[in-house]
Amino acid sequence: MLKLDQNLKSKALLIRYLYDSRSVLILSNFIFNQTTTAMKTNHKLSSRIKVLSGTLFMLLFSSHLYGQTYSSEEQELIDHITNCWDAWIEGKNESNPDIWYEKCPSKPNASMWWTNDGAPEQIDRVTRKWEFATALNEDWLDMRPVAIRIWDDVGMVQFYGYWLVDSKDGFVRTEFKRTEMFKKENGTWILLGGQGTPVTKEDAEPYELH
Repeated sequence: MLKLDQNLKSKALLIRYLYDSRSVLILSNFIFNQTTTAMKTNHKLSSRIKVLSGTLFMLLFSSHLYGQTYSSEEQELIDHITNCWDAWIEGKNESNPDIWYEKCPSKPNASMWWTNDGAPEQIDRVTRKWEFATALNEDWLDMRPVAIRIWDDVGMVQFYGYWLVDSKDGFVRTEFKRTEMFKKENGTWILLGGQGTPVTKEDAEPYELH
């Protein structure tokens, strides 16, 4: 199962949208290309790539930043979403959907609408499609929040989600515009529902430079 080097992923992806320097973006993109090549051949990342990622990380603290800051509760909700994604990958690796359900609980009859599909689907139906889900070689790359709203115990996050998927054309980066709604119960964010729409060339925020 595909799994990105966590240090490389966190460093290069943070730079992806915190920098306005073209040269740094080019280097970051180079790391992504080398990472993809390494995963295709099932080789570990070379020391040269690791050194490059470390250099970029150092640049992060010596260049001008324009990243957005969040309240502790907003950051908690962002972290919950990425923890859910980690649980999804862990569940697939262990062939156990309960890992995902336990770490990313949802309300009964909660639904998700992937707009490529004709209608929303209940989240608990994932179990019935688990064989299909585990056959897909994928890992998440990054999420970029666009809007976060919290009203008492209800939260909403609108964001871009980026994943790396092994397809017939090789490893490709996918990008979705997503909205997810949550309700906080006993200190835990519970998923109420959401929607995911693939981006178009006109509104995409790709990692590569064009």
